[in-house]
Amino acid sequence: MNLYANALIVIAVVCVTVGLQHLLIATRLEKRQVRLLFSVAAFAAAADALVEIRLFRSATPAEFQSLMPWTAVFIGAFLAALAWFIALRTGGARRWLLLAESVALAATAALDHVLPTGISYTQIEALREVVLPWGEAFRLAVGTPNPWRIVGDAANVGFLIYLLDTTIRLVRRGQRRDAWLIGGSLFVLSLSVLAIIPTDLGVVEFPAIHPFAFLLIVAAMSWDLSDTVVREARLAREVVANERRWRQLLDSVQLLVVGLDRHGRITSVNPFAERVSGRSREEMVGRSY
Repeated sequence: MNLYANALIVIAVVCVTVGLQHLLIATRLEKRQVRLLFSVAAFAAAADALVEIRLFRSATPAEFQSLMPWTAVFIGAFLAALAWFIALRTGGARRWLLLAESVALAATAALDHVLPTGISYTQIEALREVVLPWGEAFRLAVGTPNPWRIVGDAANVGFLIYLLDTTIRLVRRGQRRDAWLIGGSLFVLSLSVLAIIPTDLGVVEFPAIHPFAFLLIVAAMSWDLSDTVVREARLAREVVANERRWRQLLDSVQLLVVGLDRHGRITSVNPFAERVSGRSREEMVGRSY
Protein backbone atom coordinates (compact mmCIF):
# COMPACT_ATOMS: atom_id res chain seq x y z
CA MET A 1 0.00 0.00 0.00
CA ASN A 2 1.69 3.21 -1.20
CA LEU A 3 0.01 5.67 1.17
CA TYR A 4 3.03 7.96 1.42
CA ALA A 5 3.64 8.12 -2.34
CA ASN A 6 -0.06 8.66 -3.06
CA ALA A 7 -0.21 11.42 -0.45
CA LEU A 8 2.71 13.18 -2.15
CA ILE A 9 0.91 12.96 -5.50
CA VAL A 10 -2.19 14.54 -3.94
CA ILE A 11 -0.02 17.30 -2.47
CA ALA A 12 1.50 17.99 -5.89
CA VAL A 13 -1.91 18.15 -7.59
CA VAL A 14 -3.38 20.46 -4.95
CA CYS A 15 -0.36 22.80 -5.02
CA VAL A 16 -0.36 23.02 -8.83
CA THR A 17 -4.11 23.75 -8.83
CA VAL A 18 -3.78 26.48 -6.21
CA GLY A 19 -0.71 27.91 -7.96
CA LEU A 20 -2.54 28.15 -11.29
CA GLN A 21 -5.55 29.74 -9.60
CA HIS A 22 -3.51 32.55 -8.07
CA LEU A 23 -1.42 32.94 -11.21
CA LEU A 24 -4.61 33.63 -13.19
CA ILE A 25 -5.75 36.09 -10.52
CA ALA A 26 -2.38 37.85 -10.70
CA THR A 27 -2.78 38.49 -14.44
CA ARG A 28 -5.89 40.57 -13.68
CA LEU A 29 -4.37 42.71 -10.94
CA GLU A 30 -2.14 45.77 -11.10
CA LYS A 31 -0.32 44.85 -7.88
CA ARG A 32 0.41 41.26 -8.74
CA GLN A 33 3.74 40.61 -6.98
CA VAL A 34 2.17 38.96 -3.92
CA ARG A 35 0.08 36.56 -6.01
CA LEU A 36 2.99 35.72 -8.31
CA LEU A 37 5.27 34.92 -5.38
CA PHE A 38 2.60 32.71 -3.86
CA SER A 39 2.20 30.91 -7.20
CA VAL A 40 5.95 30.28 -7.39
CA ALA A 41 5.88 28.85 -3.86
CA ALA A 42 2.95 26.55 -4.72
CA PHE A 43 4.62 25.28 -7.91
CA ALA A 44 7.90 24.69 -6.05
CA ALA A 45 6.05 22.71 -3.37
CA ALA A 46 4.44 20.55 -6.07
CA ALA A 47 7.79 19.92 -7.80
CA ASP A 48 9.45 19.01 -4.49
CA ALA A 49 6.71 16.48 -3.68
CA LEU A 50 7.25 14.74 -7.03
CA VAL A 51 11.04 14.68 -6.62
CA GLU A 52 10.63 13.19 -3.11
CA ILE A 53 8.71 10.27 -4.65
CA ARG A 54 11.57 9.58 -7.08
CA LEU A 55 14.17 10.11 -4.36
CA PHE A 56 12.79 7.52 -1.97
CA ARG A 57 12.27 5.01 -4.76
CA SER A 58 15.85 5.31 -6.03
CA ALA A 59 17.39 1.99 -7.07
CA THR A 60 21.05 3.02 -6.80
CA PRO A 61 23.15 5.48 -4.77
CA ALA A 62 24.00 7.30 -8.02
CA GLU A 63 20.32 7.88 -8.80
CA PHE A 64 19.67 9.07 -5.26
CA GLN A 65 22.60 11.48 -5.42
CA SER A 66 21.54 12.88 -8.80
CA LEU A 67 18.12 13.79 -7.41
CA MET A 68 19.23 15.46 -4.18
CA PRO A 69 20.35 18.75 -5.79
CA TRP A 70 16.84 19.18 -7.19
CA THR A 71 15.31 18.85 -3.74
CA ALA A 72 17.57 21.73 -2.66
CA VAL A 73 16.44 23.81 -5.64
CA PHE A 74 12.72 23.31 -5.04
CA ILE A 75 12.87 23.63 -1.26
CA GLY A 76 15.01 26.77 -1.66
CA ALA A 77 12.61 28.21 -4.25
CA PHE A 78 9.65 27.51 -1.97
CA LEU A 79 11.26 29.12 1.09
CA ALA A 80 12.61 32.12 -0.84
CA ALA A 81 9.29 32.82 -2.57
CA LEU A 82 7.52 32.43 0.76
CA ALA A 83 9.94 34.77 2.53
CA TRP A 84 9.38 37.52 -0.06
CA PHE A 85 5.64 36.80 -0.03
CA ILE A 86 5.58 37.42 3.72
CA ALA A 87 7.58 40.63 3.34
CA LEU A 88 5.24 42.08 0.70
CA ARG A 89 2.05 40.70 2.22
CA THR A 90 2.63 42.02 5.75
CA GLY A 91 5.32 44.71 5.48
CA GLY A 92 6.71 43.39 8.76
CA ALA A 93 9.99 41.76 7.66
CA ARG A 94 13.45 43.21 8.18
CA ARG A 95 14.95 43.81 4.74
CA TRP A 96 18.50 42.80 5.73
CA LEU A 97 17.26 39.55 7.26
CA LEU A 98 15.20 38.82 4.14
CA LEU A 99 18.20 39.42 1.87
CA ALA A 100 20.50 37.32 4.06
CA GLU A 101 18.08 34.39 3.98
CA SER A 102 17.67 34.71 0.21
CA VAL A 103 21.46 34.60 -0.27
CA ALA A 104 21.77 31.56 2.02
CA LEU A 105 19.06 29.67 0.11
CA ALA A 106 20.61 30.55 -3.25
CA ALA A 107 24.06 29.47 -2.01
CA THR A 108 22.65 26.13 -0.84
CA ALA A 109 21.08 25.38 -4.22
CA ALA A 110 24.22 26.49 -6.09
CA LEU A 111 26.59 24.41 -3.97
CA ASP A 112 24.38 21.35 -4.33
CA HIS A 113 24.84 21.57 -8.10
CA VAL A 114 28.48 22.71 -8.18
CA LEU A 115 29.97 20.23 -5.71
CA PRO A 116 30.61 16.83 -7.39
CA THR A 117 28.76 14.87 -4.70
CA GLY A 118 26.31 17.55 -3.61
CA ILE A 119 26.08 19.45 -0.36
CA SER A 120 24.74 16.68 1.91
CA TYR A 121 27.28 13.88 1.45
CA THR A 122 30.88 13.55 0.32
CA GLN A 123 29.92 10.06 -0.84
CA ILE A 124 26.79 7.94 -0.76
CA GLU A 125 27.98 4.43 -0.07
CA ALA A 126 24.66 2.59 -0.10
CA LEU A 127 20.91 2.88 0.23
CA ARG A 128 19.09 1.57 3.31
CA GLU A 129 15.55 0.34 2.86
CA VAL A 130 13.10 1.28 5.61
CA VAL A 131 9.59 -0.14 5.86
CA LEU A 132 6.79 2.03 7.24
CA PRO A 133 4.20 0.56 9.65
CA TRP A 134 1.69 -0.06 6.84
CA GLY A 135 4.25 -1.95 4.74
CA GLU A 136 5.38 0.76 2.30
CA ALA A 137 9.15 0.79 1.73
CA PHE A 138 11.39 3.76 1.03
CA ARG A 139 15.15 4.28 0.80
CA LEU A 140 17.53 6.48 2.72
CA ALA A 141 21.13 7.26 1.90
CA VAL A 142 24.06 5.88 3.88
CA GLY A 143 27.15 8.05 3.47
CA THR A 144 29.65 10.49 4.90
CA PRO A 145 28.18 13.93 5.74
CA ASN A 146 29.66 16.79 3.73
CA PRO A 147 31.09 19.70 5.78
CA TRP A 148 29.45 22.06 3.28
CA ARG A 149 26.03 20.94 4.48
CA ILE A 150 26.35 23.55 7.22
CA VAL A 151 25.39 26.14 4.57
CA GLY A 152 22.06 24.42 3.97
CA ASP A 153 21.49 23.86 7.67
CA ALA A 154 22.21 27.56 8.31
CA ALA A 155 19.66 28.52 5.64
CA ASN A 156 17.00 26.33 7.29
CA VAL A 157 17.74 27.75 10.74
CA GLY A 158 17.84 31.25 9.25
CA PHE A 159 14.34 30.80 7.87
CA LEU A 160 13.09 29.93 11.34
CA ILE A 161 14.77 33.06 12.75
CA TYR A 162 13.24 35.14 9.96
CA LEU A 163 9.76 33.80 10.78
CA LEU A 164 10.11 34.39 14.51
CA ASP A 165 11.43 37.92 14.02
CA THR A 166 8.68 38.83 11.54
CA THR A 167 5.96 37.37 13.77
CA ILE A 168 7.19 39.37 16.77
CA ARG A 169 7.26 42.57 14.69
CA LEU A 170 3.70 41.92 13.49
CA VAL A 171 2.47 41.44 17.06
CA ARG A 172 4.11 44.70 18.12
CA ARG A 173 2.45 46.50 15.22
CA GLY A 174 -0.93 45.15 16.21
CA GLN A 175 -1.24 42.91 13.12
CA ARG A 176 -2.27 39.95 15.24
CA ARG A 177 -4.26 38.22 12.51
CA ASP A 178 -1.23 38.11 10.21
CA ALA A 179 0.98 37.10 13.13
CA TRP A 180 -1.20 34.12 14.04
CA LEU A 181 -1.69 33.00 10.45
CA ILE A 182 1.86 33.39 9.19
CA GLY A 183 3.76 32.78 12.41
CA GLY A 184 1.74 29.75 13.46
CA SER A 185 1.59 27.86 10.17
CA LEU A 186 5.09 28.74 9.06
CA PHE A 187 6.53 27.73 12.43
CA VAL A 188 5.24 24.22 11.74
CA LEU A 189 6.79 24.44 8.28
CA SER A 190 10.16 25.49 9.67
CA LEU A 191 10.26 22.62 12.14
CA SER A 192 9.45 20.16 9.36
CA VAL A 193 12.25 21.57 7.19
CA LEU A 194 14.65 21.35 10.13
CA ALA A 195 13.70 17.67 10.42
CA ILE A 196 15.61 17.15 7.16
CA ILE A 197 18.88 17.55 9.09
CA PRO A 198 18.58 14.47 11.38
CA THR A 199 17.13 12.43 8.51
CA ASP A 200 20.14 13.14 6.28
CA LEU A 201 22.49 12.38 9.19
CA GLY A 202 20.80 9.04 9.78
CA VAL A 203 19.58 9.97 13.27
CA VAL A 204 15.95 9.21 12.37
CA GLU A 205 14.57 6.82 9.77
CA PHE A 206 11.45 8.43 8.41
CA PRO A 207 10.46 9.86 5.02
CA ALA A 208 10.37 13.60 4.49
CA ILE A 209 7.48 15.34 6.23
CA HIS A 210 8.09 18.84 4.87
CA PRO A 211 5.83 18.32 1.78
CA PHE A 212 2.88 17.99 4.17
CA ALA A 213 3.87 21.23 5.87
CA PHE A 214 4.17 22.81 2.41
CA LEU A 215 0.57 21.76 1.75
CA LEU A 216 -0.50 23.27 5.08
CA ILE A 217 1.05 26.64 4.33
CA VAL A 218 -0.24 26.70 0.74
CA ALA A 219 -3.75 26.04 2.06
CA ALA A 220 -3.43 28.64 4.82
CA MET A 221 -2.04 31.37 2.56
CA SER A 222 -4.57 30.58 -0.18
CA TRP A 223 -7.38 30.98 2.36
CA ASP A 224 -5.88 34.26 3.54
CA LEU A 225 -5.61 35.67 0.01
CA SER A 226 -9.13 34.52 -0.86
CA ASP A 227 -10.50 36.01 2.36
CA THR A 228 -8.77 39.30 1.50
CA VAL A 229 -10.49 39.34 -1.90
CA VAL A 230 -13.87 38.72 -0.25
CA ARG A 231 -13.33 41.51 2.29
CA GLU A 232 -12.20 43.93 -0.43
CA ALA A 233 -15.25 43.08 -2.54
CA ARG A 234 -17.52 43.66 0.47
CA LEU A 235 -15.83 47.00 1.15
CA ALA A 236 -16.23 48.02 -2.50
CA ARG A 237 -19.96 47.25 -2.34
CA GLU A 238 -20.28 49.33 0.82
CA VAL A 239 -18.50 52.26 -0.86
CA VAL A 240 -20.85 52.08 -3.86
CA ALA A 241 -23.88 51.91 -1.56
CA ASN A 242 -22.69 54.91 0.46
CA GLU A 243 -22.08 56.90 -2.72
CA ARG A 244 -25.59 56.07 -3.91
CA ARG A 245 -27.12 57.21 -0.62
CA TRP A 246 -25.03 60.40 -0.69
CA ARG A 247 -26.11 61.12 -4.27
CA GLN A 248 -29.78 60.63 -3.35
CA LEU A 249 -29.37 63.04 -0.45
CA LEU A 250 -27.79 65.72 -2.65
CA ASP A 251 -30.52 65.34 -5.25
CA SER A 252 -33.32 65.78 -2.71
CA VAL A 253 -31.89 68.37 -0.29
CA GLN A 254 -33.28 71.92 -0.56
CA LEU A 255 -29.82 73.45 -0.47
CA LEU A 256 -27.60 74.73 -3.23
CA VAL A 257 -24.74 72.23 -3.64
CA VAL A 258 -21.93 72.91 -6.11
CA GLY A 259 -18.77 70.81 -6.55
CA LEU A 260 -15.53 72.61 -7.50
CA ASP A 261 -12.11 71.41 -8.57
CA ARG A 262 -8.90 72.98 -7.26
CA HIS A 263 -8.98 75.59 -10.04
CA GLY A 264 -12.44 76.82 -9.03
CA ARG A 265 -14.25 75.22 -11.97
CA ILE A 266 -17.66 73.63 -11.42
CA THR A 267 -17.62 69.82 -11.56
CA SER A 268 -21.12 69.04 -10.34
CA VAL A 269 -24.37 70.67 -9.21
CA ASN A 270 -27.50 69.29 -7.58
CA PRO A 271 -31.04 69.76 -8.97
CA PHE A 272 -31.81 72.53 -6.46
CA ALA A 273 -28.84 74.55 -7.78
CA GLU A 274 -30.21 74.15 -11.30
CA ARG A 275 -33.62 75.44 -10.25
CA VAL A 276 -32.19 78.44 -8.33
CA SER A 277 -29.78 79.47 -11.11
CA GLY A 278 -32.17 78.77 -13.96
CA ARG A 279 -29.39 76.91 -15.77
CA SER A 280 -28.97 73.23 -16.54
CA ARG A 281 -26.14 71.13 -15.21
CA GLU A 282 -24.58 70.93 -18.68
CA GLU A 283 -24.45 74.76 -18.88
CA MET A 284 -22.71 75.17 -15.53
CA VAL A 285 -20.21 72.26 -15.41
CA GLY A 286 -16.77 73.43 -16.56
CA ARG A 287 -17.39 77.13 -15.84
CA SER A 288 -15.59 79.09 -13.19
CA TYR A 289 -17.66 79.56 -10.07
